[in-house]
Amino acid sequence: MFPEVFHIGTLKTGSTTLQNILSQDERLNVVIHSRSFNVGSETPSSYPYFENGKLNIETDENICRKYGGMVGLEESLNRIKRVNPNASIVFFCREQRAAIKSMY
Repeated sequence: MFPEVFHIGTLKTGSTTLQNILSQDERLNVVIHSRSFNVGSETPSSYPYFENGKLNIETDENICRKYGGMVGLEESLNRIKRVNPNASIVFFCREQRAAIKSMY
């Protein structure tokens, strides 16, 4: 079994706040930064964090990165599609000027 929902954020888009809010709901199994889909050479064959009876959400703003062993957004999305083609994907982004100002 694999997550039904994937949250992919980028830096400074409120990902951490969303993760904290979702983690407070006991109906949800929120898995933060498992690296199951964005690290390694293969698509995962299992997902040890899955909890029956809950909505499983994998959330990681690093899914879109490609460095330090991370495979990047395209390969991560391909892996997600292979294990759960019906998964919902929520992608957070931010207007570029506001993001640069926030990072500064």
